[in-house]
Amino acid sequence: MHYALDTGYFFALLDQPSDTVRSVWHELRDGPTTGIAAGSVLFELKRHALVGRLPSSEIDTLVTLAGTAFQIVWMDSIPRAERAAGLAHGEGLSMADALVLMAALEADATRLYTGVHDLLALDGFGALEIVEV
Repeated sequence: MHYALDTGYFFALLDQPSDTVRSVWHELRDGPTTGIAAGSVLFELKRHALVGRLPSSEIDTLVTLAGTAFQIVWMDSIPRAERAAGLAHGEGLSMADALVLMAALEADATRLYTGVHDLLALDGFGALEIVEV
């Protein structure tokens, strides 16, 4: 299993995690499940920590862990930039949400965990299941 996580997943994990959020974290930590995150998610986590919305020490730990334990998908090529732009335009997504979706699709994620209504409203991305956190 390959689970893509957006920034909202980490907010939920650090705030009041639901059973779903806890279960996913345990699968990532203990099982064969691979975590996937867009590089922009790491940026957003650090930015939220800098302004005090998330605890800096916990975010530093998460970002360090993600850098080694997760597959981080960067917009590091023209085809990825074109794919993200196409998703933003075609689905009416913000740049950040398009980057998260692009990362999930590029890494062949089986699930994308998000709290973003625009992503939750999507349908038709093959085997990718979009799950609310």
